[in-house]
Amino acid sequence: YFSGDYTVTVVPMLEATYPGGNEKIADFYKSKVINKLSQKVEKQIIWNASVKFVVDETGKVTNPKMEYSTSDAKLDKIVLEATNNMPKWQSAKNAIGKNVKQEIIVRFGGGC
Repeated sequence: YFSGDYTVTVVPMLEATYPGGNEKIADFYKSKVINKLSQKVEKQIIWNASVKFVVDETGKVTNPKMEYSTSDAKLDKIVLEATNNMPKWQSAKNAIGKNVKQEIIVRFGGGC
C-alpha cells in the first residue's frame, strides 16, 4: 500500500530549444542578469541559484519560479523578470510531431 505523492515527468521526443542553443541562453542571462549586478557579493550569490519555467506549445516561456533562490529578493526579481522577457523557444515535440509543453531548469552555477 502506498499513500504518498509522486511526480511523473514525460520526456518529449524532441526537447525544447532556445534560439542559438545553450551558449545563447548563457549570453541572454549574462546580459539580462549578471551584467546588471553591481556588487561582487551579488555575483557570488547568483551562482547558487536556478530558475524553473515551462516552455509551452507555442514556444512561450511561462510560469517562471526560482527553483533555488538567491536568498535576496532583489536578485530573484531580476532573474524572474529576465526569464519572463525571454524570446520564444522552439517548442518540444512528442513522438507524432505535436508541440508539447516542457519544463526547463536553468542553473546559474552551470556556466552562465
